[in-house]
Amino acid sequence: MPGIFFNREALVFSLPLVTLCGGYAYFKYVPLQYGGPLLASIIGFLYLRSVIRARQVEKSVSEPVDENLVRKLTGEDKIGTSGSKAAEKKKKKAEEKLKQRLKEERRKEEVAKSMKKNSANVNGSGDAAKVADDDDDLLTFAKGGRSTAKKQR
Repeated sequence: MPGIFFNREALVFSLPLVTLCGGYAYFKYVPLQYGGPLLASIIGFLYLRSVIRARQVEKSVSEPVDENLVRKLTGEDKIGTSGSKAAEKKKKKAEEKLKQRLKEERRKEEVAKSMKKNSANVNGSGDAAKVADDDDDLLTFAKGGRSTAKKQR
């Protein structure tokens, strides 16, 4: 049965009362000439500790990172220059693919906009444009599927 009464929720609700009673007992039973300086020294110690930690964090953030150490820890020194050339080639290849994909997306958007304008001019309601958009969306996820705009070319 201790799990019912001694849990985190009960502790949180009882903490103010425990603090109040503990403080009363401390000042009631510990003489003021010993309790006051003891309490002040504990508070001072905790304050100094927090200041020292804050300065350590500031120092670690502000000091520059040694690049040689970073390379050594990541293992880039072992790769050598040939690895970096291969990495550069891969990076360039990835950038080229990204550019081509973006060009294709822009082209698709332009074609879709022109189809919308044409269908809106022909049909006042624009239902054909909605159907064309749905077809393009579905064909995007189909493997090897081509949009209607590419088929018309």
